[in-house]
Amino acid sequence: MWKNETDKPLLEKYTGTFNVCVPKKVAFHEFVDVDNNDQLKGGFSIAIFCLALQELPFKIQPIFKPPEIEDYTEIVQKLDGKNCNAVAADITITSNRTKYADFTIPYMGSELYMLVPAIENWGIQTLFKPFTMKLWFAIIISCIIIGIAIEFLEYREKNPIFYHAPFFQKLFMIIWFPISEVFFQKGEIINKCSKVVLVTWLTVIFIVIQIYTASLSTWLTVNQLQPKVPKVYGKVGYQSGSYVVDFIHANLPDSEAIALSSLDDYKNALKKGKVDAICDEVPYIDIFLAKYGDTYKKFGPVADEPGLAFVSLSLSHFISVSLFVDTKLEK
Repeated sequence: MWKNETDKPLLEKYTGTFNVCVPKKVAFHEFVDVDNNDQLKGGFSIAIFCLALQELPFKIQPIFKPPEIEDYTEIVQKLDGKNCNAVAADITITSNRTKYADFTIPYMGSELYMLVPAIENWGIQTLFKPFTMKLWFAIIISCIIIGIAIEFLEYREKNPIFYHAPFFQKLFMIIWFPISEVFFQKGEIINKCSKVVLVTWLTVIFIVIQIYTASLSTWLTVNQLQPKVPKVYGKVGYQSGSYVVDFIHANLPDSEAIALSSLDDYKNALKKGKVDAICDEVPYIDIFLAKYGDTYKKFGPVADEPGLAFVSLSLSHFISVSLFVDTKLEK
């Protein structure tokens, strides 16, 4: 479609300069970075936008400039095609925003997650986590079977430890003897077959202990922190200027929405208990966790959203195809 030059009036319509709004963000400059002098420095969203423009069938020169307003919904509503033809930013597609302009296909997912403090999930039950209940049961049964086998073989050889012992002591030795040989090296074995059985048992136990130690170390390292999910959402934080405030009002009507502007605001609000949780889109939460992931966790998603996209009054279709082509080429 793009390589066909027969429709030159259509191509000439879009050739030239193009005014693109780039909102000036207080935080999360990883997506759009505009300095204090209103100069665009870069960002992930800008890089994707420029890459999509390069795939267009016509040459177009974007002119990036920050709008006077920062609220994304207001920016979309005030697109007039004169001062601003498109918006290149991390804008989430919502039903309300689609009433005023066309969106491209999403270039990134944006499910909603909750960000909460993390708590250590340690306890006596942690020691049993490396193995499943079936495996623990199999180890116990194996220990009993080995004890019975050794008891039987040593009894035939009239080993005094087993032969002259009372019945209850024999029953206890069936379970205890294989364990005592592993940890205390107690008892004397007379029958050669018993020694073969015991050596085999000790080899198996040595392997099991090594696997258990490695699994426990991994479990303690990876799963030691769990999200502290609040029972009641009294106060919920959100990114200032985000549509998430509408989601909080609609789904958590009894909660107070607290606007937060930066990563430090996120951290201080959770640390000082000013909010019970922070509701935000997963790209921003992942950025926060990359910096403060040792003491905070996310859980969800609590809602699915179409994703982050660009806005344009006339080029949404072309840019969408460009994004689609770029995705296919990367694969």
